[in-house]
Amino acid sequence: MKKKSNSIFSGLFCIIFTIAISAPVFAQETKEKTSVDILSMGFGGSGYVASFGLSDLINKKSSWLKATCIETGGSVENIKTLLLEPNRRKNTIIYTSYIAPYLSSKGLYPFQKKYESVKALSLAMNIMAFLSTLDPNIKSGKDLEGKRIGFPPRSSIGYLNQQLVMQHTWKVWDSAKKEFLGWSDCISALRDGMVDAAITNPIIAGEKVLPNPAMTELLSGTQKTYFISITDQDLEIARKATGYPLPKSIICPPKSLSPKQAEKIEGGRAVNGWWADSELPDEIAYEICRIIYENYKDFWTYHASLKGLIPSVMAAAAKDESQFHPGAAKFYKEKNIEFGFK
Repeated sequence: MKKKSNSIFSGLFCIIFTIAISAPVFAQETKEKTSVDILSMGFGGSGYVASFGLSDLINKKSSWLKATCIETGGSVENIKTLLLEPNRRKNTIIYTSYIAPYLSSKGLYPFQKKYESVKALSLAMNIMAFLSTLDPNIKSGKDLEGKRIGFPPRSSIGYLNQQLVMQHTWKVWDSAKKEFLGWSDCISALRDGMVDAAITNPIIAGEKVLPNPAMTELLSGTQKTYFISITDQDLEIARKATGYPLPKSIICPPKSLSPKQAEKIEGGRAVNGWWADSELPDEIAYEICRIIYENYKDFWTYHASLKGLIPSVMAAAAKDESQFHPGAAKFYKEKNIEFGFK
C-alpha cells in the first residue's frame, strides 16, 4: 500500500512539474524606459537647483523615467524652445513663472506668436516680492523716481509684477536706473551701496514667510533696512491697466524675516513651477507629480526656497484646473489636492 501511495505521489508531482514548466511565465508588466529633458534656469539660481533636484529624484525614484537637467536662459527661453522646436514637446519639461505661459498664450511681449498648449505640472516655489532699501528717505514706491534699482536678470520674468506696478501705479519705471543683476546679486549690490533699492524675494512656505540666504545676510548687518511694500491696491491698478492676472498680494507679518523687521510687509508673488506641452504623455506627467508628492521633503535639502513645496500647494502652479496638464490633473484629483492660487 505504501508503494502504491508513493507511486501516486510521484505521478502527481510529475504532472504538476510538467504543467509548471510548460505554463507561460507572466512577468510583472514594466514600462518602456523613457527619457525627458528638464529646461531649468541659469546655473546656480534657485530655478536651476530646483530642476536639478527634480531630475535627481526622478532618476532615483522612478523605475522607468530618466531625466536630464539642462541650464537655460530662463522662463522665456524655455517656452520659446517648445514653441520653435515642436519635436521636443513630447519629452521636455520646463521651469517657468506662471505669468510667462499666460503671455505666450496671448502672444504678448516677449512672445511674438501665440503658444497656448503649455500646461502646468507642479508648483516648485512661491516667492513673495517687494523692495528693500538702506535709504531712510525712500518711504514709498513713488520715492524711487530716478533711483538705481537692482533687478533679477533680464531673462527672468519673475519681476514682472514689480515692473508693472512701477510703470502703472508708481509711475517711476521710465526714470529709474535699472541694474539687471540677479536675484541674490541685487541684494549684494544694495548692501555694497551699488544700488539704492533692490527687488527682495523671501520664501512663502505654507502659511509662513521665510527669508532667503541673501536676505538673512542683509538683515544681519548693522545698517537698518527699510521695506517698500507692494500692496494689492498697487497690483489692482496694474491689473486693470494691463489685463494681466497678477496673483493677489501676501502679508509678511512683523519679525518673520528678522527680529529687526518691526512692521508687516505686503508684497506681490511670483508663482514658479514645472510645466510642459500638452503633447507630453499623460503617464509622464503623472509620474513626475507622484515623485514630487512622495518625496517633497527631499526637495528641501536642495535649496532653501523649496521649503514651501508641500503636497497641498503642488496644484497652485496655475490659476485653475483648465491650465493643468491632464496627467497632472488626474493625479491631483486622486489625491484631493485643490487647484489654483488666490
